[in-house]
Amino acid sequence: MKELFIILTIFFCLNSISAFATTIIHCKDFKGSTIYKDDKGNSINKSDGYSQQDLKITISDMNSKTQQVKWLNEQTPVELVAQSKKDGWMAFHQTYFANVYRVFTYFGKTKEMAIVEIQTHLYNEVGNVKSLLGYCNLYEE
Repeated sequence: MKELFIILTIFFCLNSISAFATTIIHCKDFKGSTIYKDDKGNSINKSDGYSQQDLKITISDMNSKTQQVKWLNEQTPVELVAQSKKDGWMAFHQTYFANVYRVFTYFGKTKEMAIVEIQTHLYNEVGNVKSLLGYCNLYEE
């Protein structure tokens, strides 16, 4: 009887630990474009790629809105703002300093990450918009 109690205790402990597994969305090979205005007011649309960059969003608690993103060698908080378990997507947003706003959208069915970054340059107050798409893997730690 004592052995059965020990086995059941270990079983339930292992199940409760796995229920709190950390989910990682790991994305790379980003390609996209940047749109901005030059000094003469002309709109410029140029290719912008982050093919050498890795992005990792760590979801440690699905009940918490605040998660972590590691991108461009920094780990910063992001907020989960919307998701559809049925359709398999999640959207996060982030204000980075006072001049950069980012939206990260993970599409689980296609394993892609879309990033939209809106930035105002501090010195000349010229805005630009980046739109990027990368490929992802989802795993648990």
